[in-house]
Amino acid sequence: MTLILTNEEIEEILPVSACLQVLEEAYRDLGSGAAATVPRYDVFTPEGVNSYYEYKTMSGVFPRRKIAALRLNSSVVKWHEKAGKVRKDKLPVAPGNRFVGLVMLFSTETGEPLAIFPDGYVQKMRVAGAGAIGDLPVEAVSHNINVTAPVAGVTTEYGGYLVTLVECRFCHGQELAGGVYPDPSVTLITPNLTPGGELGFWTEEQFLATIQTGVTPSGHELNPELMPIKEVGNLTDDELKAIWLYLQSLPKLPQYTE
Repeated sequence: MTLILTNEEIEEILPVSACLQVLEEAYRDLGSGAAATVPRYDVFTPEGVNSYYEYKTMSGVFPRRKIAALRLNSSVVKWHEKAGKVRKDKLPVAPGNRFVGLVMLFSTETGEPLAIFPDGYVQKMRVAGAGAIGDLPVEAVSHNINVTAPVAGVTTEYGGYLVTLVECRFCHGQELAGGVYPDPSVTLITPNLTPGGELGFWTEEQFLATIQTGVTPSGHELNPELMPIKEVGNLTDDELKAIWLYLQSLPKLPQYTE
């Protein structure tokens, strides 16, 4: 039977520890030749002024887990100049202002399809997990989550704990002053979260409203494909206030640039 899963169902059944374990196994097997993958393929056709249809695929076979996987993205993309650089953006033009990305899993024992699901949540987990593993020798990676949480409350200490828990540094850099987006298929410099960036001009109320609505005080809509706005937006007001306190306590650093 083929499972048809949603992002929400994937989030419920895929803990961080399992993601790290499987990623470690996959990287080990790729290095030893026990698993196989192929280069990503991108096919473009003109769609409009400076916009193109993009069909992107990537796949691999993971014998240890007895699966083969295909990820595909069906997108309309546009190139434009911003801050003196040319960047590519995916346009949310599918019904409901959505992006289209799917993962299909197949059994290497029977060839049958095992599951089909959107790539939204697993893509974020893969980027974060790969970043976590990349910061440590493989032998040092622990599959157990043994984090001692401080007492919950609107405090700088608890806010720092939450920033670590929701993995802000994977995208915004170790100093949270911005960085190169960890997915190499996306050309993006992430914003500075210290008081030296745009947040230095926001109020606490504006910070909470931005996280909860996905729209900044200037009217910019955050891209849910790049920023886990839904997951972070599920935090309580007090949790967001704690994060705000922590971010405001950081040194006033300049925006990261390449």
